[in-house]
Formats: sequence, C-alpha cells, structure tokens
Amino acid sequence: MQGWGKTIILGVEMHGSPLCISSSEILRGKCIKGSLFGGIKAKNDIPILVKKYLSKVSFLEAS
Repeated sequence: MQGWGKTIILGVEMHGSPLCISSSEILRGKCIKGSLFGGIKAKNDIPILVKKYLSKVSFLEAS
C-alpha cells in the first residue's frame, strides 16, 4: 500500500507539547516529518550564516 502524502511540521513549539493527529492518517500510510529551525545546527550554522550576512552574500539563488 502506498502512502497518501506527507505532513510536515515546521517551527518551534514548547518542549513536550502534545501533537494530536488522527491514527487513520498513519494507518493509511501518511508520513509525518518535523523540522526544528529548518534543520540547521544552531551551534555550527548560525555563526556561518551571520558571517555570510555581514559579507553581503546573497541567500537567494538566481532563477
């Protein structure tokens, strides 16, 4: 059986806050993913991002 999509949860929530979802979504094969701070590693990545920002490196790719 193939899953019926993904639910992606973004953001920062209070530690230990409950997440209520329907069990039928899981039983139908839906995948649930989370991303804390967009997946960055704060201790390593924030200093790099600050350095790039101060050097005026563009964070947007040209399309």
